[in-house]
Amino acid sequence: MRGNIVPVVDLAYYLRQIPSTGLCVTLVKVAGRVFGLRTDGVDGIVMPNDQDISYYDTKSAGLTGLIECAFVHQQQLVYVLALAQLSADIGVPTLQFNQLPSRVEQDFRYVMLLRCGRLFFAINALAVHSTVLNPQIKAADVPSSWVLGSIVVGGQQVPAIDLLAWCGLHQRLNHCNSEAFLLQMTDGLVAMMVEEIIDVAEVQDLPVPHLPPLSLPRNELFSGAIPLSWFHDGVVAHSYCHQGYFLEINHQQLLEDMEQHHVAKLAGVQQHRSLRQQTEEHALLVFECGCELSCPLSDIDEILPWQLTELWPQDHDCCCGLVVVNDQAISVVRLSRLFGLPAKELEPDARLLVTKCQGHRYGFLVEHLLSIEATVESLVFTPASGLSKVLRSTRAEHPMLTCISLAEIAAHCVGGALPELKIVTQDLNE
Repeated sequence: MRGNIVPVVDLAYYLRQIPSTGLCVTLVKVAGRVFGLRTDGVDGIVMPNDQDISYYDTKSAGLTGLIECAFVHQQQLVYVLALAQLSADIGVPTLQFNQLPSRVEQDFRYVMLLRCGRLFFAINALAVHSTVLNPQIKAADVPSSWVLGSIVVGGQQVPAIDLLAWCGLHQRLNHCNSEAFLLQMTDGLVAMMVEEIIDVAEVQDLPVPHLPPLSLPRNELFSGAIPLSWFHDGVVAHSYCHQGYFLEINHQQLLEDMEQHHVAKLAGVQQHRSLRQQTEEHALLVFECGCELSCPLSDIDEILPWQLTELWPQDHDCCCGLVVVNDQAISVVRLSRLFGLPAKELEPDARLLVTKCQGHRYGFLVEHLLSIEATVESLVFTPASGLSKVLRSTRAEHPMLTCISLAEIAAHCVGGALPELKIVTQDLNE
């Protein structure tokens, strides 16, 4: 990077003796020296408050001094690595980057440099949530020239947008979309697809020369053109930019423009559209919960990852805690206990199936999700059928599924009493 050979540590292999399959390298600096950590990805950059940081006795916790402290971010416990200890234990040959020229009079800011075909772009680095290398694009049938489909980021479908097409430049250049940078919008993330993410560089913080009218199809999406002379010489040489400038994207205008088109909702809307067409709205979510169970997909408001937090006893054994997500309280119910099924130890792929009822939210804890299947049978639960029944799905092998009504269970909870439930015990696939 920038003429330096940077050593990289496989963090997963060091911690768990399992080689990492991730393609992300995060550069860290310890005492002025740099090395890289190979990870599965980057979720973002946060600045925790001092009062949110907790310090741990790492020796008694069996962490051999590698965890310096921890803090809570978005209901997740985030551990902070003791990088100096890590570097000393591994003996990694850290290096010192070639020094940038001293800042004399001008202030500097950071921009991320991008390339699409023969055009070079820059965007405020602080506006970028994270980057994705070699994303796998899943095609989506959305009537728009700039929507390529969606990519999976952290288990979520994120709409993939062709940056050149959004700016009206795609018909002028031949380009491919092999990398992406993520932007955070009100309704979720959006992935802007580019051909290459070059680097993050310092640039002089000066008023950017504006673009004359009619210079580009959508001038309003750009702040102007940053001359190469504003960059450090090493960065310019590394970027191999031959056009003499970087077009700076106005990230605020770009986000406002995409908000007006509800871009962040496209992936979810498209998924729902396809699911309705495929299953005629009779969709079942299949999951593991002591045994294989299913529920109507329409019962679920959202699906959340289960955070490994401390559980506490309540009036019912199946009630196991309370979580707060997006400023809303969710009462957690362990479905395996509710049905009297053998409960397995929860793994990181455990999920909360959140259901709304009369303004209240209940999260039904399951061990992991299996699939989404279709059924042509009615999903209406009557007093005669109770809260569970056997349905025939359209899957080829083992088509019979036990289906439970999370909506009806939540209604009982709102009424102040958990129902007495029994699961069907016959061989479902005879």
